[in-house]
Order: sequence, then structure tokens, then C-alpha cells
Amino acid sequence: MSRAFSRRAGSLLAAGLAAVAVLAAAPAQAAEMASIAPSLGTVRAAVGPAYAAPALSVTTTATAATASVTLTAAVATAATEAGVCAQDATGTYRDFPRVAAVTLTPAGWSTTLSRSFPVGTYTYWGCAKINGGWYNIGARQTFTITGAAAPVTTTPVTTPAPSTSPAPSTTPAPSTTPAPSTTPAPSTSPAPSTSPAPTTTPAPTGPTSYGSADLQAVVSGQSVTATARLTATRPTTAASAGICVKDSDGVNRNFPLESAVALTPAGFAETATKSFDPGTYTYWGCVKIGSGWYDVGERKSFTVAVPNGPIIPIFQTTYSATGLAATVSGAQVTATAAISATRLATASQVGICVKDARGVDQDFPKETDVLLSPTPRVVTATRVYVPGTYTYLGCARIGTGWYRFGTPQTFTVAAAGAVDAGASGEPMPKGDLPGFTQIFSEDFGVAQGEGLFPGVYGAKWKSYDGFTDTSQRGDYDQDIISVHDGVLDMHLRTGSDGRPKSAAPIPLLTSGGTVTGQVYGRYSVRFKADALPGYGMAGLLWPSSGVWADGEIDYPEGGLDSTMWAYTHCVGNPQKNCSYLDTAVAFTGWHTATIEWLPGRINYVLDGTTLQTVTNNVPTKAMQWVLQTGTTGDGPAATTDGHVLIDWVSVWKYTG
Repeated sequence: MSRAFSRRAGSLLAAGLAAVAVLAAAPAQAAEMASIAPSLGTVRAAVGPAYAAPALSVTTTATAATASVTLTAAVATAATEAGVCAQDATGTYRDFPRVAAVTLTPAGWSTTLSRSFPVGTYTYWGCAKINGGWYNIGARQTFTITGAAAPVTTTPVTTPAPSTSPAPSTTPAPSTTPAPSTTPAPSTSPAPSTSPAPTTTPAPTGPTSYGSADLQAVVSGQSVTATARLTATRPTTAASAGICVKDSDGVNRNFPLESAVALTPAGFAETATKSFDPGTYTYWGCVKIGSGWYDVGERKSFTVAVPNGPIIPIFQTTYSATGLAATVSGAQVTATAAISATRLATASQVGICVKDARGVDQDFPKETDVLLSPTPRVVTATRVYVPGTYTYLGCARIGTGWYRFGTPQTFTVAAAGAVDAGASGEPMPKGDLPGFTQIFSEDFGVAQGEGLFPGVYGAKWKSYDGFTDTSQRGDYDQDIISVHDGVLDMHLRTGSDGRPKSAAPIPLLTSGGTVTGQVYGRYSVRFKADALPGYGMAGLLWPSSGVWADGEIDYPEGGLDSTMWAYTHCVGNPQKNCSYLDTAVAFTGWHTATIEWLPGRINYVLDGTTLQTVTNNVPTKAMQWVLQTGTTGDGPAATTDGHVLIDWVSVWKYTG
């Protein structure tokens, strides 16, 4: 390449093709994401070098412990929760109350946390929940609670455990402590009729009664910390004890409960923290003695308000899509659905997802940052599809996971009647040639407006889009491409942002939807262009490896107000041109340019006549074809406006 338009193409084309590769990979990644719902559970993971706990200590009394910790991160990192985690001798988690919405930084985040513990020795360490996963941070240490004399266990009148009201199985406690499903709902297990009210003080020889005092809850965003003092009229060991909760639907949402709790007349001080979805909740003290649950003390309520930012459901949430329907009009399809959620949930994307017969994602455009609720939200979207049968259903991205829902439906786009594609007066060649097998052809027979490309041509074409062109004086924008009257039209002009716009469509030589190349082949394009100063064209073969030193072949290339050239870059030294040719033919008027790339030889052909044969520095590695336009020299004037038209494109594979 000897001209300003093409001189810097090596690195920039590599960047462009890398961007196209990312675009090509995105549907496969979305398909994989859509096939799984995000895990609502949590896993404690071994920590990597990014997080540390430079300060960690615990001080104890007879029945309680206070932990101090400083947590750091190599770079500022948002943690959903953070604090000090702990385990007893049986391996059961006994975490200190955790702090919600924490930012870890290199300078460190510090906190002090307190809670009561049964007698025993405990292991503790720093911990943080980041991107849905738990990280154990810092060296593990131990502390011991000496406590008082072991309590005497009493047996209440048999009370059925409320196993018929399990907590949601998809919402385990973050520290992998059993979720509320293992703690039956107290309200479904009436307290034994022989247990007097909490204020009753039985004679020492009478039954044991239980109570709670100092019950309160403090709400901070979606994090709630509740405290209570649980008592028994005589020393008693409770299998479980803590603060029980129900939501407005009557579903158990208990705080994490303690195990093997020593209840005494003086009381056991309980503090627990948990995150809740927006709503109003009822809470009270509760203890499990033997196999029976006791609701103790008065019931109170707390309310978690709707936050200003995104809402990611904490509890089990079901999504649905009703009224799914699609209307087909030629190649254009309009689909609609009513999408809802059983709880408030912010969807970063929501809409109607589609797969073609090959299982490749062909989704409708989606809405962004939508708050889903039990009230259905009607979404409607339109896009153009190539002929075929498609399956569609509702979908939403919540947090980092994709959900698909609703009963799958199908629509079919029939083959459209093609317009006369011989717009240039020369029909598209069809069939094999000596030494070549035809593997790709396109005569642009289906009309499509600007802003839709690739649209109906999506199975066979991609394009550069959204980054600067080779000279960096303009931008690639596939929205300037349209198809009409049997031609592809690249409408080159200055956009509303003051930047010149060009395009670079890429034929896909395989059916996988990705940009691929081949070793050797024959490439023909029928085209014409307006004489546009400051704009140029380069039909180029670029290494599939992205390594410029593998070679480059450019034809036709040049400024649109000048003549067409052909360039062969030197293999191993691509900044140098090992051959070049001025055809002396302008871009205006219809012409057919053909590259014949064979082992040891390149033929540059114009309108059926071979103008040059090159036999040195012929590339031997796979290359892909790009029909590139862009700015040249000092760029175009803001008023420069015109078109590059392509009537047809054809590619053959070399067979010898």
C-alpha cells in the first residue's frame, strides 16, 4: 500500500477484524448464558492474591466475642457482604454479623463485630462476598468461649415441627449455613399448650417456659440486623434458637439461627444480620427444644424500602412471559409478550429471545434497565430475518445470569421474491470454474433499509462497526448500508456527530456465522462509486491470523476520485509493496474486479482482462476478504456525500 488510505491498514485492520471476531463470538456466549440461570446459592472459595486481611483479632468474654478486621483488595472492589466468618468444632458456620455493600480498597476497610457464642472453640477468618462468590481472606485463627455450667435440657409437650412450611430452597445463607428451609416456620407449629406465656415464672418444679425481650431490628438498605434476648425459666439447651421471620405472603424468611444455645433466666443475647427483598416482614423470637418449636415474645415488623439502584432479588423469584405472539410481514417480524416477576427485580436487559434452526441466537432488540414486578410489562420489538423457522420466548438478564421463560413459540419467514439483481447489466456468475469451486455468491435480491444491516443478510455477512477507520479521520458505521434495486449501497457521508462515516462489509464463507478465511481462491466483486474526494476503497485479503507479516493483497484500492490500483505486500515485510499496478481506470462506472490467488501466483483481473500476474511474495496462509471503504488523505469535506454500490459478489475455492 503506497497511499495514505492504506498505509496504516496493518494494525488497524487487525483491530477491526478482532472486533468482528468479538461480535461473532457474542451470540455463542449469550446462548450459553441463556441456557443457565444464575446460582442463588453461595460457595466459599479459596482466596487469590487480590485480597488480604492484614489485621484480624478477637477478644472474648464468658459468652460473647468481638472481632476486629481490616480487609484489603489490590484494586477497588465492591463486596455484597464482608466481615469475619467462623466455624465451630463440628464445622458449622457461626459467622459474626456481616456488613452489606462494602468497598474493599488497597488502603483497607475496617470494622468491629460482636455476637454471642455457645461454649466451645471456634476458628475464624476474614471473608467477603464478591460477584456472587465467597472468598476466605487471611490466615485462620481460633478463640474459645468458656461460658457457664452446662444447662439442663427439658422436654416440652410434643409439638409437631413445622416441616410443611420450608423456607425457599434457592436462598441458602451466604456462609453455606443451612438455609431457613432447615428451620421450620414457628408460626405453623403452635407452642405447646402447656407452655405458659413468656412472662410466667413457674415454680422450680414446674414446666420450663421461654420468653424474649429487647426485640428490635435495624434496617440499612436491604440489610437488616435484629437483636433479642432469649430466656428460659431454668437452664435449658435449645437445639436451635434465634429470630424468626415471615414475609407478607407468609413464607419463612428467618434470620440465621444458632445451634446448641444455652438458655438461662438471665437470657441469651442474639444478634443476626440478613439481606431482604423490599417489603414488610414480621419477626419474633423462636427456640427449638427437643423436636418442638416455640414462638416466644411479642411479634414486631420491619420494612425494607425499594432501593434507588438496581434490585437483584435475594429470595426465590419466578419470571414469566404471557401473550407471546409474532406477526410476520415479508422479512420483517414484530413480536410481543407480557413479562412479569413474582418479586421486584431489575433486568439489565429484557425482551424476546430467538434461536434459528441451527440454534444460533437471533434475538429481537431488548429493553434495558427495566424494573420487573408482578404487574406484567408489555414488550414489543421488530427486526428483519432471513427466510427460515425460528423459536422465541421471553428472556431477561438479572444480575449476571440470563433467564428464559414462557412457552416457546415459533414463526416462519418465507423466502422473499427477489428483485432484478442485474442492476449493473452483468449477471452474477454461477457455478464452478476450471480449478475453482464456487462457495459463496450474493446478488442482493432482498431490499433492506439503512440501519438494519446485516438484517436479512445476517447469515452471510458481517461488517466493521463502531470504531475508527484506517486513517482515523472517520468511523465505520454499518448503519449507512442499505440494499435496494438489487445493489448493496454504502452511503458515505458525514454523520450528525461531525465524523465521516464509511463501511466494510465482510462475506462469511462458512455457515457458522463467524469470519473465516481460506488458503487460495478467486474473489470477484461488481461495483461502482461516486467520485468522492477524501473517501477511498480497498478490497483486501487480510491474514486470518491477524499477523500482517503473513501477507496482504489489495485490489481494487484507491481514492474514489482517482483510479484503481493493485498492491501485493511483501511476506515478512508487509510495510513494503513487492508489486503494484495502476489500472488507470476510475472507480466511476460499473466494473468487475477479480483477484485470482493460486499457489505461487496472483492474477489481477479487471472486467475479464488480466492486467498483472505476480509470482513473488505470494502469501501461503489463510486470508479473509473485506470490502472496505474509508477516509483518505486529509479526509472529506463535511458536505461530501455519495455512494459505493455493489451489484454482486462471488467467491470460489481453489481446487487445483
